[in-house]
Amino acid sequence: MEKDTPAAAATRKKLQAKISVDYKDVSLKEIMEDVKQKVNDATGSELSIYMDNQGGVSNNSTLSYSARDKTVAEVLDGMFKNNDLGYIVISKEYKTYKGRYDGWLLIVKGKERGYPEDVDSATKEPAAKDKDKDKKSAEKAKDKPAGDKPPADKLPENPEDEAKKAERDAARQLKYVKSFIEDGKNDLAIKHCKEIIKKYPKTPAAQEAKKLLEKLEK
Repeated sequence: MEKDTPAAAATRKKLQAKISVDYKDVSLKEIMEDVKQKVNDATGSELSIYMDNQGGVSNNSTLSYSARDKTVAEVLDGMFKNNDLGYIVISKEYKTYKGRYDGWLLIVKGKERGYPEDVDSATKEPAAKDKDKDKKSAEKAKDKPAGDKPPADKLPENPEDEAKKAERDAARQLKYVKSFIEDGKNDLAIKHCKEIIKKYPKTPAAQEAKKLLEKLEK
C-alpha cells in the first residue's frame, strides 16, 4: 500500500488531538463544524471535512454524544458506531473526490475508520474482498450523479428555525467557555466569548458571554 501524502499524514495527526464534546440531538453538519473549531483550537490548524452526500450522508441527521478529553478519532468512533457512519482520510484521490481533496476528512456511510473499506485499518494493507459487496457497490455507483463534488443542500432555512439553531449553537459554545474557565484556559474562553457575541448577538448566551468576558479581561 502507498504511504500517505503529507496532507493525509497531517490530518491523521490532527485526529489524535484531544477535545471535549457535548451534543444532544445536534445535526451532523453542526457537529462537524464544531469539531473543526475544536481541532483548530487544539492544534492551530484547520481540519477540512467533506460530507459524502452522494453516498447517503445527511447533513441534517441528528446525533447525541458526550466525551471529555478524548482524541478526535475516539470521538468520531463513539458518535458514528451506532449511526452507520464512518470517515476516511483522503490521500491523493478517492473515488470521485479528486486530488484537490487530498488530506480532507471524508464522512461516509459505513464502518470506515480512517481508511477506505478495501483497506484494513489495523494492518493498513488491502482487505480481503467481498465479491458480492463489490458487485453491489458497482451497481450503486451507476445510479449516482456524475461530478466530483456532492450537490449542496439548497433547501431554504425557516427564519424561526434559524433563530432556534442560533440559540442552540450559542448555548453549546457557552458551555465550552465555562469548561475552558474550569480548566484554566482563559485565553480560549475569551476567544469563544467574543465569537459568541459576534455570531449570536441576539441570544441569551451572548448576554452571558459579555458578562463572562468582562470578568476574564479584568
